[in-house]
Amino acid sequence: MAFAIGLAALLAVCVLSGGSLPRPSGIARMPIWLWAGGLIGTSLLVLTLHAVPRIGVTTFAAAVVCGQLLAALAYDHFGAFGMELRRIGPREVAGAAFLLAGLLLITARHRE
Repeated sequence: MAFAIGLAALLAVCVLSGGSLPRPSGIARMPIWLWAGGLIGTSLLVLTLHAVPRIGVTTFAAAVVCGQLLAALAYDHFGAFGMELRRIGPREVAGAAFLLAGLLLITARHRE
């Protein structure tokens, strides 16, 4: 059901924003990273269903944000997916370290 609602919402955004729906031949020629994004999103949904009851919403959300930030730093640093190359420096590394420290603080109560 979640996928059907998501598909309907994306189709509505596409139509309302003046975009056109992709043709089947265009879908087959999409870059592999677009296909991977769909699989990653699906995996995250399944992971959420299994992990949240075990570790809690706060821990799961903090871990997801940390993972997304670390991936974003790598994407910027290497110019992944055709994005502009933006080298990360000590400030970005420190920010990521603080975020990871926050994750450790959040999960510390589970280890006590």
